[in-house]
Amino acid sequence: VSEIIRGPLFLGPERTASLEAELNQAESSETISPLPSHPPAQRPGPPPPPPFPSATPPPISSTRAGAATVDLPPPAARVSPSAELTTPFPPPGAGRAAGTQTAPGSAAALEDIPSRLGPFEVLEKLGQGGMGAVYKARDPNLGRIVALKVLAPALRADKEAADRFLREARAGAAVNHPNVITVHAVAGPEDPEHYMALEFLPGGDAEALAERHGGRLPEPLALEIMRDCARGLVAIERAGLVHRDLKPANIFVTADGTAKLADLGLARTQAGDDRMTVTGTIVGTPAFMAPEQARAEQDLDIRTDIYSLGASLFGLLAGKPPFIGSSAFVVVSNLLNKQPPRLEVIREDLHPQTVALIQRAMAKEREDRFQDAGSLLQAVDGVLAMLQGGAGGTTFMASPPPQHYQQGPPPKMSTSDVLQKVLMVAGAVFLLLICCCVLLAALQGAG
Repeated sequence: VSEIIRGPLFLGPERTASLEAELNQAESSETISPLPSHPPAQRPGPPPPPPFPSATPPPISSTRAGAATVDLPPPAARVSPSAELTTPFPPPGAGRAAGTQTAPGSAAALEDIPSRLGPFEVLEKLGQGGMGAVYKARDPNLGRIVALKVLAPALRADKEAADRFLREARAGAAVNHPNVITVHAVAGPEDPEHYMALEFLPGGDAEALAERHGGRLPEPLALEIMRDCARGLVAIERAGLVHRDLKPANIFVTADGTAKLADLGLARTQAGDDRMTVTGTIVGTPAFMAPEQARAEQDLDIRTDIYSLGASLFGLLAGKPPFIGSSAFVVVSNLLNKQPPRLEVIREDLHPQTVALIQRAMAKEREDRFQDAGSLLQAVDGVLAMLQGGAGGTTFMASPPPQHYQQGPPPKMSTSDVLQKVLMVAGAVFLLLICCCVLLAALQGAG
């Protein structure tokens, strides 16, 4: 069930065309399914959130890691794994793999491991998915440890799969930033092995970090991760890209606490000139995708990623995604038709401006969100400054979202905003006085 709710989703154009009818029939109030349960580390921390009641999940066909194929009820056709290639590989961490998983050191992990891939010496298998595997490897020339993402042999003859794999490598190489995972190398077209060498990040992802804290991150730590992600998103925006699959599982945290955005498998240019999916296809992770993404709109921009980062911060603080349900369609229905739960009720200890920041990032309409990654970064910096006893962190709410999106206390206005409004009112009064004087002079002249 977790893969349906939180894993990347692909719906073809025919299935998308009938989505609205199916959503109208979806029972958004039905029992929700539990989030993945992993025992937290034995360390002091806040109590975990109460468990959700269980529900019988729909059948899942594990055709690829992290992107389960849902056996939908008739007459809808089942999603074909060959039609769309989403995030098919375990992330380049320390052995964590979504979907079908192989633990390092296990008997399965020791089978069929190549000793060498290109110039890289393979050390161990980190994970195996339906579309390929990830290995820990060493670059003998530089003495550097890397994560090798390798396309499955059965898919190497699939031109679309190979093209998307190469596009992911190029998208990652186009962004050179300390808060975005680094692509070191990719196999050439003539190489029989399809692999890319990525920065090795053994620290795990933000989702696992939250689990180690009992399900919910402390507010300062979550905001520091958000700040790093916003910095990485600035670099992605400058490269002209849209990530389209930002979520806690795609945010890696290094040993020194630096957060890095990973997995650009769904990234595309904001202009959309590199589009590989058919118009009307929904891609992304339902629990964290933006409304326009769920509607299969094609003109996605950086504000779509801003929503996903806001939803990720919500999940890291609340211990659950903002929208959940027993199927992907219930999640999408809730996303399109409901407001997220009130975060200030779930976490009464949060600063009001943290809640306001998330509300604005997650506004239903793109025009009501932060309009670029730089504005989001400035807002996160401001909230962190307030938590640390500083000042000057409230200007990001100068243009708040519509009232029906606000669920927390109204934001305070900065001194510059107040002065600007006073000057505007004074100017309007001055113009009115001039008009009155002109009118009086005209009347006297006529008399």
